[in-house]
Amino acid sequence: MQHVPAVNTVTILLLSSFWRRFGRLLQPDIVNFNPVPVAASLMDPTVGLCLLAPEMSGLLQAAKLYVIQHALTEAQQVTDNSQSSTASSSTSSVSIPELQFLAAKMTNSHVQNTQGPSLQQQLDKYMMELQSYRGASGKEFWMECQAVCVSQSCTTGPGLVVSTSI
Repeated sequence: MQHVPAVNTVTILLLSSFWRRFGRLLQPDIVNFNPVPVAASLMDPTVGLCLLAPEMSGLLQAAKLYVIQHALTEAQQVTDNSQSSTASSSTSSVSIPELQFLAAKMTNSHVQNTQGPSLQQQLDKYMMELQSYRGASGKEFWMECQAVCVSQSCTTGPGLVVSTSI
């Protein structure tokens, strides 16, 4: 029984150290939260499924918000570049390939003002696909999405359509 207080002290110290080291990655409500790792996890279908657990709802919302904000920024850069240069140089300005489908969606909606699905709807559809995906790698998933888009003659860019047949 005399060892229990020592175990409690070590546990408290370890837990404190854990939150000090990883809090900015796991607590979206703190000021210096870094959403990049959780957004990257969401966009990788081999690990993104863990963010769909109820206890991860705060991290999931932070990841979705970051992805949407980043896609909006990318789309604005593409739009700005297309207005000031040729279309080929604007396509290369998207810095994160996995977000091309969101940036393409935003660019397409600004240019054509279509009635297509919103960014949130696209992300929700992706999350539905995540629940049934059983592939080996994230790269495999995104390559299949690109192949589906090409076979369906997508006009909004590679990877926009996430097929339910995957």
